[in-house]
Parts: sequence; C-alpha cells; structure tokens
Amino acid sequence: MFSLQGVLIAVLMFMKTMIIARADSPFRMSNTSQKLFILALVGGTVSSQLFVLLASYSNTSQVSEFLEKTYPNMLFLLRYNFLWMLTTNRHFVGLITSIFVCIGLVFMTLLMSFIVLLFELDLQVNSMSKASNKYHKKVVFEFMGHLGISLPFYILVPLFIFVKFFLDDDTDVAVATTICFAIFVSAPIPSMIVFLLKNPVYRAFLIKEFHIPYKQKPAAKTTNSRQTQSRVQIE
Repeated sequence: MFSLQGVLIAVLMFMKTMIIARADSPFRMSNTSQKLFILALVGGTVSSQLFVLLASYSNTSQVSEFLEKTYPNMLFLLRYNFLWMLTTNRHFVGLITSIFVCIGLVFMTLLMSFIVLLFELDLQVNSMSKASNKYHKKVVFEFMGHLGISLPFYILVPLFIFVKFFLDDDTDVAVATTICFAIFVSAPIPSMIVFLLKNPVYRAFLIKEFHIPYKQKPAAKTTNSRQTQSRVQIE
C-alpha cells in the first residue's frame, strides 16, 4: 500500500514534467518510452514487495515453532488463518531492503522530475507567457509542499519497522505499532486540509454544495470609467 501510494505520486510528477518539457528537449521522452518508464517504476516497486512477501511466507508449523521459541505468550495468534509472520532475520532484512529500495526509487524520480521541471520552465520564460510560466511554477511548489506535509505520515510505518530491527525480542511494541498505523491511515486528513487551504475554488464549491455559513468579504468599490472620462472632459 505504501509503495503504491508513493509510486503514484512519483508518476504524477513525472507526467507533469513530460507535459512541460519542450519538444526538442533532451529530457523529453517519446510516448512509448514514457509508458515503459511508468510500467517499470510501478511494476518494479510493487512486484518487489510482492516477491518479498511471497518468498518470506512461513507455513503454520514454522510459525508455531517460531512463536513457541520467541514469543510463547503470543501463541493465541495461531487461531487466525492466513497468518503471515517473518520468522527469520533473513526474511526481515529482505523486507527492509525492498522497502528502502522502493523509497529510494520514488525519491529519485520525484527529485529528478522536480529539477528538470524547473529547468524547463526557466528555459521557456520567453516562449511561454509570463502568467502561464508563473502558474506552472506555483503548481509545482504547491505540489512539493503538499508532498512534504503528507510524506512523514507515510514514512512513519517503514521507519518504525526498521527501528524495530534493533530492539530486543522482549520489547513490547504493540502500542507503538498501533499508533504508527493509526497515523499512517490518517495521512489523507492533513493532505486534504492543506488542499482546501490552498485551493479557494474547491473550498468555495464545498461551501456552496453543503450550504456552510461563512462571512463574505465586501466587494471593492469600482469607479465607473465613463463617469471618470466625462469628469475629465468637463475639467
């Protein structure tokens, strides 16, 4: 789930870069190359996670032996069907490695797309209208700011899994695990709040749709141009 969310964000940033890039730009890819890159990025990250999960699967007897040896007070977990558990350090290291490889791919794609996008916008200052260029830069910085706010919520779970590798087996991490997953699933909340604060059009739509009372700012007084011209002629 984490990998898929991160990869989709990276794909959106990559597609935005390809749209803005000039036709003769060395960073511009053909439609076929773009599809292959997106397929490799999404397929590589997701398939690596699935491969590690399938390769680290342990049958019921292996899980039972692991629990009896390591966590004898957790034997009640055997009552649940389809219980997946990392029973060896090799499996745990493989899972951690795959997670951080996926994070590295996502960060590299985002960073390179951000740099190339700003570079292309700077080169198109004269060929693109000033308002359009400014708008695209504003969208890019808002997107990266939005990502910077929501990203810590997504990173918390894999970071906690990595930290758990250095803890003793007797350390109780049930409460910390619950808190981390609660923060992880609540990541869309701050993302939506930031989106509402920075998007007045969508905010006005929600206010109108749900009939939310709000104080409307008084409209600024405008001067009639015809009256102004007539006054100038009289003077």
